Amino acid sequence: MDDSRHPVTHDSDESLPDGVVRDVAREFRATYHLMFELVGARLQHLKLSASQISLLGLVARCDSCRLGRLVEESRYCTKQNVSSLMSKLVKDGYVQSRTDPSDSRAKLFSLTGKGQRVLAEFQPLHREVLQEIFSCLDEEQLRTFSELLMRIRQRTQEMRSKGDD
Repeated sequence: MDDSRHPVTHDSDESLPDGVVRDVAREFRATYHLMFELVGARLQHLKLSASQISLLGLVARCDSCRLGRLVEESRYCTKQNVSSLMSKLVKDGYVQSRTDPSDSRAKLFSLTGKGQRVLAEFQPLHREVLQEIFSCLDEEQLRTFSELLMRIRQRTQEMRSKGDD
């Protein structure tokens, strides 16, 4: 049976070595931040932060979406942070905002032509950076790494869901 779709769990009395868990968590966090910085540095000429570009991508995918959905989809940003970033994107002409016809208190966001052009320039550069970063792994290693990350994400989502109950 292929167990790659099922998370590996450990009995509560069987724990993983603290040092290993701490090292993996530290490396995971450091690698994520380095990748984020590298992408930002390579795309500096776009004059947008990686967070702003990420929000442009979210707006493009959900077209005419509310702030709440952007906050939910961004996962790592607070509502205040997303609101501030969106205000700047609107002010700079990358995103347009309009009143939601179904709720006059809410705003809907969508990309402008300028926002679409920036994303079109960003996407191939982003792919190129990711290809370069992951070139240290062969295809099998990359697939294994992806499967492991999916397991970790699934376990984290399960834990978050239990906390919401």
